[in-house]
Amino acid sequence: MHEYLDKMDTHIPEEGTRLAKKMALMGLCSRREADEYILKGWVKVNGEVIRQKGFRVSDTDVITLNPLAQQQQSKKVTIL
Repeated sequence: MHEYLDKMDTHIPEEGTRLAKKMALMGLCSRREADEYILKGWVKVNGEVIRQKGFRVSDTDVITLNPLAQQQQSKKVTIL
C-alpha cells in the first residue's frame, strides 16, 4: 500500500494558489491558456518546468513563461 502511494506522489504542494490562477491574476494569460501552457511545458516556477495541472505556488515563487507561449498569444484575436 505505501509503495503505491509513493509512486502516486506528484509533489503538488497542498498550500498556496493554483499556478493557473496565479498566472491569470498576474495578467500573463487566462486560466484556460495557463493550463494549456503548463501541459506543454512552457511554464517554469523557480526555474523548474511544471507540467502538472493543479500545481500550487506561494507569493514568493518566481513564475516565467516561455516565449513560445507569448508568440501563440499574439496570434489570437478576440472580436466583440
